[in-house]
Amino acid sequence: SRCRKWVPTGGKSHAAYMKTKDERFVLKEISVREQKHFLSTAGEYFEFVKRTLPPDASLPSCLVKIFGVYKVGWKHHKSGKSTSQVFIVMENLLFTAHRLEHPVARVFDLKGSSRNRFVKQAKQGDVQLDDN
Repeated sequence: SRCRKWVPTGGKSHAAYMKTKDERFVLKEISVREQKHFLSTAGEYFEFVKRTLPPDASLPSCLVKIFGVYKVGWKHHKSGKSTSQVFIVMENLLFTAHRLEHPVARVFDLKGSSRNRFVKQAKQGDVQLDDN
């Protein structure tokens, strides 16, 4: 599916985000450090997520499901320089939110940290942090 640039509000990472045109998936550009961290914990992450899906579904969870980490590369024709970006592809947890009987009132970006985790004067629709 084709993507469009998406700028989520309230977050602090300044990472590049995109959504697929149908809004089912979110792509986030990640750093080499984030890529290495994810790859080092991916086995445990996927084992946990497996327990949240049918037929096992022993743990209900709102943890986002990650579908993969992809490296996209290209070569500039004029300069000959090669460039690449690494993206993590995940589900858009709010994809079906507009269909819910009780719409989502607030969205939080929870990290389990208390350092710099408060958004002053959050507007309607802004992503709020742990201390909000």
